[in-house]
Amino acid sequence: NLLKCAWSPDNHRISCGSSDHYVYVWDVSSRRVLYKLPGHQGSVNATDFHPKEPILLSAGSDKKIYLGEIDNQ
Repeated sequence: NLLKCAWSPDNHRISCGSSDHYVYVWDVSSRRVLYKLPGHQGSVNATDFHPKEPILLSAGSDKKIYLGEIDNQ
């Protein structure tokens, strides 16, 4: 189940947190999954993109917040 999604500032990607402990990032035009990011030990309840840098944030029910740099495709 997808729990919370966010649009990238350029509107070319969508990130979603999931109950399967992963963060997914899709390319909007191709509808292709660009990333399936592991790390959380529980549901990923929120994701968001940095407004200017290629950085993705995720927060989970495991009470952890992760920041990661992604390719600026």
